[in-house]
Amino acid sequence: MDRLWALRGKRRLPTVFYLLAWVPLLFFLFTTSRGYSEANWPIVAYPAVFALAVSAIPASRRAIQITLRVWAVLLTALAAVILFQPGWSKPLKFREFSQFDPVITAAHDLQPLYARSYQMAAKMNFELHRPVYKLRGMNRKDFYDFLPESDPQGKVYYLAVEKGDSLPLEYSSRGHKVAEVIPVDEHYEIWRVLAP
Repeated sequence: MDRLWALRGKRRLPTVFYLLAWVPLLFFLFTTSRGYSEANWPIVAYPAVFALAVSAIPASRRAIQITLRVWAVLLTALAAVILFQPGWSKPLKFREFSQFDPVITAAHDLQPLYARSYQMAAKMNFELHRPVYKLRGMNRKDFYDFLPESDPQGKVYYLAVEKGDSLPLEYSSRGHKVAEVIPVDEHYEIWRVLAP
């Protein structure tokens, strides 16, 4: 609804607001047609979109009530999908709320524990109430790669991975070996890794 009001916005705001609002959204639309994208990418446009939307809200009390009701229905529907997680929502983006649950259950007593991605590490950290780091060099580079704790120092550690993953070259070249594979489900497994 805010984008509708933003489109109807009168030219009361400087041009920079229009650029900050529509360029990131159009770029996001273009990138989603070319491959996988994340929903948080266009977040930089939201403040400008909201500013344009506010500048276009009609003075009519009825229009404001309709807008609030539409938002209430949309937010209630979103909350219902997230909280109740019907079967049809799992293959969609909402699967991220529950996709690591089997790994978390299987890794409950395993320490030290590392993860294959920052999403998995963050979810496991939250659910297990203890530090879980992404293994340095695994998947795309992120802030975990710069933390000293992301580099295991012990002789044995556990790594939660997707089936088909491999140890980063940094570790396999240093002699780290997968000693045991603990199956979790059809997508994930946990490796017990031995360091030299």
